[in-house]
Amino acid sequence: MAVATTSLAGGSCDADKEYCGSYLVKARGWSTSDLQVAIKRNNRLAPEAAADPLNVLFECIGGSRIDAIKYCSNTCIETGAGDTNDYCGR
Repeated sequence: MAVATTSLAGGSCDADKEYCGSYLVKARGWSTSDLQVAIKRNNRLAPEAAADPLNVLFECIGGSRIDAIKYCSNTCIETGAGDTNDYCGR
């Protein structure tokens, strides 16, 4: 179980949904700097996560905060808009 930390910024997200960093930047108004803040606060992520924030999986908390929850070493798969969570590829 990963320990998550919360980051507040100018982006938006749907509460309790999991997003790839790439989707948060591309479609939800977050910056890579916002992602890196959340990544740095979770000391249990793989060291590669800080250099590759677009392939980190984030959980949305309350619609305006994100927790970095997992580094996707292969790639993070975006499912697009809707109710399906993004996920790490195998």
